[in-house]
Amino acid sequence: MAANIDMTNGKANMAYAGTKTPWHGLGSRIDESEKYNVAACSTVAGLDFEVGLKALQTVDGIPIRERAVYRLDNNAILNVVGPHWTPLQNNKIFSWFQPWLDSKMCAIETCGSLGHGEKVWCLAKTSIDPVDIVKGSDPVESYILLSNVHGIGAVRAGFTPIRVVCQNTLSMAHDSASSKLVRVRHSSKVESNLSTIHEVMDLARQEFLATAEQYRMLANKGVNGKDLIAYVKVVMGMTEEKDSPQSRTKLADIINLAVNGIGQDNARGTWWGAYNGITEYLSYRQGRTQSNRLDSLWFGAGANINQRAFTEAIRMAS
Repeated sequence: MAANIDMTNGKANMAYAGTKTPWHGLGSRIDESEKYNVAACSTVAGLDFEVGLKALQTVDGIPIRERAVYRLDNNAILNVVGPHWTPLQNNKIFSWFQPWLDSKMCAIETCGSLGHGEKVWCLAKTSIDPVDIVKGSDPVESYILLSNVHGIGAVRAGFTPIRVVCQNTLSMAHDSASSKLVRVRHSSKVESNLSTIHEVMDLARQEFLATAEQYRMLANKGVNGKDLIAYVKVVMGMTEEKDSPQSRTKLADIINLAVNGIGQDNARGTWWGAYNGITEYLSYRQGRTQSNRLDSLWFGAGANINQRAFTEAIRMAS
């Protein structure tokens, strides 16, 4: 299963816009018109499958409360869930994008699935103008990320700023009231709950612009070597008790990225540069493969570290 992209039926279940091939060299390109048609993109990306639930029992035939989530097209088991978990089909979750696409408020950038199809996503670029954090470099684009896990996990939708120069996926500050509203648990009300996200997207857009101002503040605040080391240790959970050759190597790697990383020429020596050192490490260095990093950034521990990196940079810079 190359790069952990879902390879069901012998094809990479991912679609992308533009002429630039993704980092793993896999997937199918969508044309200009398909960027505004979520059903077409889903078909190209191999996301036109549904999931169902199977009853489970012990090896000696005793029924248990948990159920298996499986793909209807190939019977692949994706996850095991509790009795109250409700499936949300791909066509339902991604159709949420269509009004945005019809109004040209956004255009699909990538969509696809990981593993055997248990994790799916759609990333759309908004029509919001890019924001320069440091004059002449480091523009930040606004995207909408919609992701779902066919198993334990919440549906997530919200704005994600992406730094164009190195395509790092940066986290918004998810501790705000508006961000809490865009996490939807799987339940019998999941579809109606998802529809209410439209009501908070204007707030999320305002948050993107406000976050850009916080980025600018970081870019205007200098950081010395001692504080940079302390910052990395706090964000990455490096304590004296956990000191090891591996953690010291990680610390040196992140410090180097904060100084000499991609696009750091105008950010070096600032808290913006320190923050970008963390995000570049999470995007390109942490984990065994690039796909594992993507998985972690969007679905796992990497998202939490990204959030902590932003919050801690704001705190220490202030």
